[in-house]
Amino acid sequence: MTHYEICAEDSLGRLLQDAIWYGDSQHFQALELAGPAAVEEFRAFLSGARNFSIPRRGAAIDHIVAVSCHLGSTLPEAYLAAFNSTQWITSGPALEGLGCTHRAEARPVLSEALFSTAPGATRLRAAAALGAIPGAASIDILLRALQDPDYLVQCQAIESLGLIGDRTVVDHLVPLKRSVNRAVADAATKAVDGIAERLRPPADLESQP
Repeated sequence: MTHYEICAEDSLGRLLQDAIWYGDSQHFQALELAGPAAVEEFRAFLSGARNFSIPRRGAAIDHIVAVSCHLGSTLPEAYLAAFNSTQWITSGPALEGLGCTHRAEARPVLSEALFSTAPGATRLRAAAALGAIPGAASIDILLRALQDPDYLVQCQAIESLGLIGDRTVVDHLVPLKRSVNRAVADAATKAVDGIAERLRPPADLESQP
């Protein structure tokens, strides 16, 4: 047993701090082994109740998001209980973690974040998270986001629609391939091509008479 498997509050806090510092699979797996208590510790960190000496910039930000996504994907019930609330609509890492649960229950909070007055970078994360939750409801939300005033949010909504890969979105994306905004046009082209590739019959079926 490693010292990371001991779930006392102090060792769990140290584990979370190390996971954010190093961002490696060993620390992420140890957090997973700690179970719901690790999610609560992460919640305390994001809320500011647990203060670690970690710079919230550069690689540390990427590691915070990675921790969030790992906890969301491996402990979805605990993650939803901790973060599936409008309290977190301005927290990019929490939003991405909600997407990683792949649970429909997270859609309302992600939708509210996407259409909120939060900064574009935060709303972009909500659009990205919705791409991990397939279904007609996610598609409808992302189609509305194509009108977002921030073209980067539009691009992320297009990418997420492409990831969901439903043929029903193609008619909405094809006109965007001619957008005067190069980034939007490129995102739409990539998404449409990706959907077409996934919907194409396997080569062995195409060759049959």
